[in-house]
Amino acid sequence: MVTVKDVASLAGVSTATVSRVLNGYPNVSDETAARVTRAVAQLGYRPNRVARSLRVQTSQAIGVIIPDIQNNFFVSIVRGIEDVAIAHNHILLLCNTDDHPAREENYVDLLLGEGIAGLIICASDEKQSSVPVRRVIEQAVPVVALDRALSDLEVDTVLTDNVAASREATEYLIARGHQRIGVIAGPDYLTPGRERRQGYEQALAAHGIPLDPALIRVTDFRPSQAREEARALLDLPKPPTGLLVCSGLMTVEVLRELKVRHLDPMRDLALVAFDDTVLSRCLCPDFPLIMQSTYELGHTAAELLFERMRDTEKPARTVRFETGLMERSELA
Repeated sequence: MVTVKDVASLAGVSTATVSRVLNGYPNVSDETAARVTRAVAQLGYRPNRVARSLRVQTSQAIGVIIPDIQNNFFVSIVRGIEDVAIAHNHILLLCNTDDHPAREENYVDLLLGEGIAGLIICASDEKQSSVPVRRVIEQAVPVVALDRALSDLEVDTVLTDNVAASREATEYLIARGHQRIGVIAGPDYLTPGRERRQGYEQALAAHGIPLDPALIRVTDFRPSQAREEARALLDLPKPPTGLLVCSGLMTVEVLRELKVRHLDPMRDLALVAFDDTVLSRCLCPDFPLIMQSTYELGHTAAELLFERMRDTEKPARTVRFETGLMERSELA
């Protein structure tokens, strides 16, 4: 059976472009439309009318692209998005990329083919993700970047104030007498990774503490890598006495490594971490956390998206949420 992918391959376009031509959407050049029409005729493609009807009915849908649906951080964000979408009589089409740019690009094309009304994306890479997202913007579909900015694109963006948060966390450790403070951060090509390390470095500089590159460990936010980096820090000739861990799932793996070494995350290594999770609370109830408003992040991103649907001409906005460093006793 001939599929849309076959037509797209023969015409040298994306499946989203084929869908736009077949559904009569604007912003497709006459030359491209002609190529698609010739490919349809040559292959004898016949659209599935039932499926097409269903797509029309789900045109009140917004696409949501996130890195990891198993991460509690994103679960709460998606709930915030969904509550706003339901209030506006829209549904979600949720895509999970595992931070793979190629998978993300495929999802963008798929969502465009489904005729989404808007897109909220937590990018897998600030620069690489801008390429497929630009196609979304060119097709007049509103976009909101969430948790991670998009390079060179003027879109509404919702972020955590990562620099201030990690600076506060590092200063918390400094105030308790720690001079050798390690950090397990994310990569520079993601906003939280880069900005959280910047806040850490700013705090050290403000207190005249020399920066030791051996204490800075960079991961791709994967838990397994975090445990490896924790091992590397703890095996240093002069290991850190304080440690900032820049995501919740990474914190769980760091706690597991500390448990294996019979180290207490308050007595033997002062630990401060981003994001609370049920598992980290069970493993150790004592260390302080940088609390993020995850539900509000998603809720605000969705509100911005629907505002953009109503008014496409207003300037793009960036909203940054403050965090709070809380002792576990405050969370009980």
